Amino acid sequence: MYPPFLPFIAIIALTAGFSLNSAAATEPPSPASQNTTTLPQRGLHQQQVLRRFGPPQQRVAAVGSPPIIRWSYAGYTVYFEGEFVIHSVPDSVYPPLFK
Repeated sequence: MYPPFLPFIAIIALTAGFSLNSAAATEPPSPASQNTTTLPQRGLHQQQVLRRFGPPQQRVAAVGSPPIIRWSYAGYTVYFEGEFVIHSVPDSVYPPLFK
């Protein structure tokens, strides 16, 4: 004879699997899964970025020491340490929490 709680465990296991699958189907793709081949790569000089990607929509002045500079383009942001790219980040696919 089966233990009396066995059917409940089976039901919980089955419904948990369905709820995980439905959540994965409704979530937008994560920024990390986006194609990043068109972003400026680490080590490029500011002049190289300007030539390849054009002028940014916004330039944020240097902050801190060493100076970190931020250039905003449509769809991504480029961070510089001094005159060299240290990171390029695609904009989030998630809507802002607060407006």
